[in-house]
Amino acid sequence: MDCDRFAPAHNLANEELVAYPVAFVGFYYHQRWKSRRGLSPLLETDLFGDRAFNVGALLILIFWGSTTPCSFSYVLLMQTGYGHSPLVTAASLAILGGAFGIVSLIAGRLASFGLHRIMMAGVLVDLIGMLLALVLIAQISSVAPQRAKRPMVASRRSR
Repeated sequence: MDCDRFAPAHNLANEELVAYPVAFVGFYYHQRWKSRRGLSPLLETDLFGDRAFNVGALLILIFWGSTTPCSFSYVLLMQTGYGHSPLVTAASLAILGGAFGIVSLIAGRLASFGLHRIMMAGVLVDLIGMLLALVLIAQISSVAPQRAKRPMVASRRSR
């Protein structure tokens, strides 16, 4: 496989890494300009002065920044490593969507119990889930991927 064909995509990714912060700063100043003129901005820039908003935004960034790559890696492992079909792989991830849906439905009612209790219960459930995942991994660690393929980036050039 010729790895040179991936070079343009790599260069584009570097350009995007530069463009995203520029676009964010431009968006921020545009929204601030709209707020000062009494127009309706998409996002009130005064929110960035609120510590709770900044902490919440950072936590959401960490959550989605870790969940998405983990899901992507899982999909690659299931399909290229273990040889499962996309349908089987999607079905195995569907439980996460169901859990998000159920929690979204009851989240408003849970707020009456107090934020601290809810957060501690969430940490406890997360810890139990991680421990169960470790037990599951320990039980199936002897199962090796059946059709492991070399990653495209690491493969040698074709002759």
